[in-house]
Amino acid sequence: MVGVFAVSAALRYLRPSPILGPSPVEESWLALALVAVAVLVVVAGWSASMEPAPVTLGLAIVTFGWLAPAWATLPAIPVRVQAVLLALTPVMIAGLNWLLILGTNDDRGTRRGARAVWILTACAVAIPVLGYNPFEDPACVATCTDIRPALAQTLTTRQSIMLSTAFVLAAAIGAGLQLRRRHPARLAGMYAAALVAAASASVVRLAAWSSDWRTDVEAAFTALAVSLGAGAVLAAALATRRTRRDVEELVAELSASEHVPTMKAGAHSVLFSVPDEDRWIDLSGAEASNPTAVRSGQAIDGGAIWLSLPRRGPTNGSATFAELNPATRLVLRNAHLTALGRARLAEVHASRLRILLASDLERKRIERDLHDGAQQRLVSASIHLRLALGHADPAAEDSVSQADRCVQAGLDQLRSLTHGVYPSALTDEGLAAALEDLVASINMPTSLDIQLGREHEINTSLTVYALVADYLTAAARSSVKDTVTVRIDDREGRLTVTFGSGLDLTGQLTDSADRVAAHGGTMATRHQQGQVVLTAVIPCGS
Repeated sequence: MVGVFAVSAALRYLRPSPILGPSPVEESWLALALVAVAVLVVVAGWSASMEPAPVTLGLAIVTFGWLAPAWATLPAIPVRVQAVLLALTPVMIAGLNWLLILGTNDDRGTRRGARAVWILTACAVAIPVLGYNPFEDPACVATCTDIRPALAQTLTTRQSIMLSTAFVLAAAIGAGLQLRRRHPARLAGMYAAALVAAASASVVRLAAWSSDWRTDVEAAFTALAVSLGAGAVLAAALATRRTRRDVEELVAELSASEHVPTMKAGAHSVLFSVPDEDRWIDLSGAEASNPTAVRSGQAIDGGAIWLSLPRRGPTNGSATFAELNPATRLVLRNAHLTALGRARLAEVHASRLRILLASDLERKRIERDLHDGAQQRLVSASIHLRLALGHADPAAEDSVSQADRCVQAGLDQLRSLTHGVYPSALTDEGLAAALEDLVASINMPTSLDIQLGREHEINTSLTVYALVADYLTAAARSSVKDTVTVRIDDREGRLTVTFGSGLDLTGQLTDSADRVAAHGGTMATRHQQGQVVLTAVIPCGS
């Protein structure tokens, strides 16, 4: 399109008689170029019709500044109106600035900058209206009418054009400063080129005041400016639709999946903020890094939801997500609540596990203190009693022997207490050896089947040991007559403990059930061939 105008200007410059107008071929190509620009504007306007109304308004202002001088050639237009239409080209700068500030933060700096651009543009339009006489313009052909402007005694036509050009350049620079507020680089580049093209039209008008090729080059720059502005609007509109389609695909996944969905659609990830806390979580409720610092994306719903999109086009600001339908927003908010629920549940599990571990550590400390303190004192007392028994009178032997037996009984009870919950075999020889010792110490027919591929961390092993110990103790108290079966399998990152007996002993295993739940495990009871089978599943990692 620009090439068509450039060739036309070169031919006009080389033509022997400058009075001659463009050839029919030139007129055809120029008309085709103008039609192409008009079609681009119409397509951009149609694409932007689904955007907020200000987008279409900004594009309309740019287009109006481009078409106004052409309307001045209509014979039915009054002379004064013709002069105004010829001076309206600088409003293209105002229209581009309007598009630039859409979707940016409506802060004081933005408002002040936009106001300055509009004032400069108004001055660039007002001065030619008051001081421009088309009759004195060497390039004027269709509108050469002497209208005697209001400032004719003060300014010449060329001086008014000089002042207007200065204001246009200042307005273009002011609008260019708004580019810093636009994040998409492609849009910023297109708008920057459009501003340069619009300002260049005024510079060419002034610099080539009496040149025959001025009109073509000036028209080329204005057509280029409106093309770039319309192209930027079209690109933003298409990218916005594509982004919303990605969001809709994500919402479809969130709606269809009962579990945490895998991100196969357009969205890379969706993160949620935790209310009243400076942290983010993902769909599973797991902790996530701050997306505003390390990821590209867009915050919606008041900053509570962050969407990171892979095909992020030249969209800008929250306007991309402003028109999401209520159903989409409802699904995203439900996903937010679900993720928060998962996060809170994980925190409860972690808290229960910390309490359990703290309890085990406290038992271990008490065991160590009893072993190093009270147990050693009882052992020392027993030794002294036995020494005293060797030198005691016959009348006192029974009393000393009775005292020694009491000390031995107390010592046995103390040893049973210190080793009952946290047996040394568990840490020294492993879970299988500790369970075999446990079964051997209980006077009850028990079938023990252990299938362990490896040793597990002590907390998991202690949970299994405590569960088996509680179950066998409950079975002994309940006088179970059948052989108790205990089977332990280690597969797929889980320890599965299965108990079989003739009675349902689940109600007597409250403490063990809490231990299993604290590790994220489950317990369930079922009836199978006249037996009550209790199954506990405990996650143990890979």
